[in-house]
Amino acid sequence: MELAITELEESYKNNVNRVNDVEWKIEQIQQFKNSNCDSIVKLLEKVDALKKSSEKYSEEFSVVNNDLDKNIINFRNSYRYLETQTNILKRNIESLKTNSNTE
Repeated sequence: MELAITELEESYKNNVNRVNDVEWKIEQIQQFKNSNCDSIVKLLEKVDALKKSSEKYSEEFSVVNNDLDKNIINFRNSYRYLETQTNILKRNIESLKTNSNTE
């Protein structure tokens, strides 16, 4: 009888130890899960910040691109104007040469 009681006590202690181990493992898993959730939330916040930053730079790039387009158009128009004026000057010079040769 005494042996049976000792075996039951030993079995009880083993079962208590197993329960404690399982509870400890459950706690570790919960902490790991919470840690991962925090990491995921932080990553999502960073993704949102990057998205907003990207949208901001995209808008700024669009404005700069439009300004560049306008500057290119203005440059082309100025170039054409200068080309026309240069041709007029060349003709005037030729005309002056011709007139001075005839006099």
